Amino acid sequence: MLGGGKGQAGMIVLSAGHDPIYYGAINPRYHLIEHHCAAAICDMVMDAYRGDPRVHLLDMARHVPLFDRRLASLFAKVRHINDLHAIEPVDLAIELHFNASVRHNAAGSEVLVYGNGDQVSEQGLRYAGIFRPLLEAFDHEIDDRGVKHFSTLIFLRDTAPPAIILEPLFIDHDRDAEPLLTHEGRARIAGAIIDGIRAALEEARA
Repeated sequence: MLGGGKGQAGMIVLSAGHDPIYYGAINPRYHLIEHHCAAAICDMVMDAYRGDPRVHLLDMARHVPLFDRRLASLFAKVRHINDLHAIEPVDLAIELHFNASVRHNAAGSEVLVYGNGDQVSEQGLRYAGIFRPLLEAFDHEIDDRGVKHFSTLIFLRDTAPPAIILEPLFIDHDRDAEPLLTHEGRARIAGAIIDGIRAALEEARA
């Protein structure tokens, strides 16, 4: 059982990676900006869960003018999730990103979880196991890159409930980024996340 209590569905918190000022990776050819793409897809996901108290969109963009350092909004996001968790248990925190590589030649999806040597978030791994095949399936042409462990990423390290980062594709790889160019492609990414959230909520009720 993942989170919650038996027969109870917990809360899942979704957020777009980075913020409108420190916006993450870009694709100059297609004029794609990581945070903007992630925020748009988070909105599409939330259309499927509008009014559902079990799924919460954490939108820090409205608070960005308050933050004067690159990581300030991320620390604020983590604090907010932890405050929510103290009031009403959060089963899973999800941050949506799009990957990039130094040589701009990597492609495929990843799910990131906390891991530091032998210390690995077992709940994070179980949630990653739900989302990984869904992210791989939205684009059959490019194989996924598996589940990766990170110990230094603030969102994974400092979030009190289980946390995962979704990286459906590499935004700086032109062919991999093509789904972001059309509504149909963005809807496929959103659909994979919607299905993952649905499966996680069902697991929490089991």
